[in-house]
Amino acid sequence: MGIIVKKNDEIKIRITSKDKKRIKAAAESKGMNMSEFVLNVTERSIRKIEDEIKSKEVIENRIFSTEEKLSKL
Repeated sequence: MGIIVKKNDEIKIRITSKDKKRIKAAAESKGMNMSEFVLNVTERSIRKIEDEIKSKEVIENRIFSTEEKLSKL
């Protein structure tokens, strides 16, 4: 049995009629309503940004470690 998550927060945005039609058409093409579609697309973007942040931190840590090792030579 799945976990039910209560969703009671909302985000409101102002967009043009043209953009709303585009979002609606894209959502329908994926078999979703607009809320599901926007949430799905946003979630993917968030994951990508979080991955980029993690990668940057890993690289910075490697740089720091390498610089530390070089200074001991």
